[in-house]
Amino acid sequence: MGAIFTNIAEIFANSGWAQIFFAEGGWKYAVMIGVACVLLYLAIVHQFEPLLLLPIGFGMLMTNLP
Repeated sequence: MGAIFTNIAEIFANSGWAQIFFAEGGWKYAVMIGVACVLLYLAIVHQFEPLLLLPIGFGMLMTNLP
């Protein structure tokens, strides 16, 4: 059973998500993902300049995903 948890921990440590939570400066990725989600929310839900904010928000999200 311990080997399973070791393998899961190793997979997480080698993933890009570990960079957001444990790497130095990883909080910057989380902030930019949050800003991208706000732009997508404004474009989709509130229809606030959707032709401008939707591609910008989507590009920001794809760029900052680990």
